[in-house]
Amino acid sequence: MNQIKENYQDDEDFLSDQEEEAEIIDDGQPIIIGKLEGVEQQLLLDTGSQVSVVSEEVFEFIQRKNPRVITLPVSGITIQGITGKIVKVVNQALLTLQIQDSTHEQKFLVVKKLETTAILGTDWMRDKKAKIDMDRDEVYFQDNDVDYYIRFQGRSLKIRTANLQVNQPTGSREENEAIEELISQYEDIFSTKPGLVKNFVCQLKIKEATPFFKKSYPIPFSKRDAVDQEIQRMLDNNIIERSSSPFVNPIVIVNKPGGAVRICLDARKLNQIIEEDRNSPPNLEEVLERFDNPEYLSSMDLTAGYWQIPLHPDSRKYTSFLVNGRSYQYKVLPFGLNISVAVFNRCLDQVLGPEVLSYALIYVDDIVVASKTFEEHEGHLRLIFSKLKEANMTINVKKSKFLQEEIQFLGHIVRRKEGIRINPERLEAIRGCQPPRNLKELQSFLGMCNFYRRFRNHFSEVSQGFAPLLSKNSKWEWNEKYQRIFEELKNGFNEEMILKFPDFNRPFILYTDASINALGAHLYQQDEKGEMRTLAFASRGLKDAEKRYSITELELLAILFGVMKFRTYILGYPVVIYTDHKALSFLLTCKSLNSRLQRWSLKLQEFNLQIEYCQGAKNRIADFLSRYGVTKKNQPSITIGKVKKKKEDKKLKNILKNIKTEQDEDEKCSWIKKEIEEKVL
Repeated sequence: MNQIKENYQDDEDFLSDQEEEAEIIDDGQPIIIGKLEGVEQQLLLDTGSQVSVVSEEVFEFIQRKNPRVITLPVSGITIQGITGKIVKVVNQALLTLQIQDSTHEQKFLVVKKLETTAILGTDWMRDKKAKIDMDRDEVYFQDNDVDYYIRFQGRSLKIRTANLQVNQPTGSREENEAIEELISQYEDIFSTKPGLVKNFVCQLKIKEATPFFKKSYPIPFSKRDAVDQEIQRMLDNNIIERSSSPFVNPIVIVNKPGGAVRICLDARKLNQIIEEDRNSPPNLEEVLERFDNPEYLSSMDLTAGYWQIPLHPDSRKYTSFLVNGRSYQYKVLPFGLNISVAVFNRCLDQVLGPEVLSYALIYVDDIVVASKTFEEHEGHLRLIFSKLKEANMTINVKKSKFLQEEIQFLGHIVRRKEGIRINPERLEAIRGCQPPRNLKELQSFLGMCNFYRRFRNHFSEVSQGFAPLLSKNSKWEWNEKYQRIFEELKNGFNEEMILKFPDFNRPFILYTDASINALGAHLYQQDEKGEMRTLAFASRGLKDAEKRYSITELELLAILFGVMKFRTYILGYPVVIYTDHKALSFLLTCKSLNSRLQRWSLKLQEFNLQIEYCQGAKNRIADFLSRYGVTKKNQPSITIGKVKKKKEDKKLKNILKNIKTEQDEDEKCSWIKKEIEEKVL
């Protein structure tokens, strides 16, 4: 995974988003703890980086502690991430590096937008004769004839406030330092290890307590050691305990980078016997209206949210599962239960109390704080921090953002000094559609327009311009005249269509579709008059590996894409899915699934879904979106190495292109890339 932050985020990486939240200790990377100029930091060991680097945020934090740090300008050197993006080198610094009793001066390049705090590259490894042992989770190196064996550390160790700084903070230097000081006072609540909330327990209400036994999927021999390690880790962290329950759920083993695994509960049977929890949030439109022209914005994400909720001892038996003949059960609320959102909302209502609602937006494990003055903002953050600390809850370090220009929340953008506005991404699928290439695509576009014609004045008059192309036996010739008509219709919808606020007391309706090129999804609700209230559109092109899927798999992928794209709206609420394929019913009931379909099934099981069959002719919007698919760059090519040092060389780009071409043509390399893509998907 590239440690250089790009200026974009792959919002289609929905298959890994929630899995990341469930991490207990680390993300499989070789990280050790050391000190830079006496300041404790996490150091990533990276054999793909020819140089050692430190983030600009961390360096500035160190400089404030020690202004006499030696720095030198740089010339003729650039830093390149694995995507090929050039990142600015600010300068280079000579820092005192201490790892246990080993202390020496180490040169670091200071770079912008580094996701980790610092990287020790091959320059340090060669100098110290370092050897990384991933099996033992340790690194060996020598210094002054002394041998050192350093264990890898998780991200749950002490977090320096420099790690929490974000790109483009809007506060002054004094305000940023004040927030840093506030965070340092509540350092214990910033961790990737989930806390365990006090004075709140989840008790499952079961419709019928008839024991069931669901056979687990076989665990490959090559993964059994990793599974045993993960079980022990979950035991050590009080996530699970031994069990003798007659209720047995299957589990699915999901591979993680570095050879580790994640154990996921397949709760399909359990969800069928759990009574619904109808805890309802306040009206979203009324909540958002309170955030008018905020001056200061910050957001927080609670660590592995559900795992912070203890499960009542009487309810644990229902979450039991078998591994290697041994029975275990969850001590905390597991991922995948269809009541988890309602339970978590009720927990936060109790922990934070009603007084924070005047300045905080809360949805599941996301908290956005908006204030008029810095003094208010600091006070608001302090109160929330204190309440979370008192309740023994923790905040996800990697997703905390303070003093931001804007923050996205539930399909809206809360912007500093402007207030609430609709996220333009909700119309991106319409705005970004390309001109039709044939008669069938034109008919699909007009079908979509006709569906929304009440939002568009003079639709019939404008669309009549396409009559010559639509006439029988006419030859397809797209010209500037048709392009102008197309743009006029498309832009008219963008300008005149008003997207609605979701009403969480009404069911959501989701149309999905897939073509050989793209996926499409359309989310809406019906008002009290039965009229459609559009909430959002979404589409994306298929990736290379996805183009080899069967029709059934593509329809399933479209459903998963739509559900995960609109997850922030629909999680915890009834959703009617209209699709012209019976793929989802197959997925939710099939017992024999490959590893990819198992992962998809796990992603869907926490949603409250009702499937309705819809003929393609009635599914015009999703059908149109799936045929057009917003033109986007797909996921970056897979390249080994996180950071490279290079001198300016005009031939380098061609060399890299040739390497990629050779990899694609080489049978072994292309097979490896295909395997990696399949695991990512």
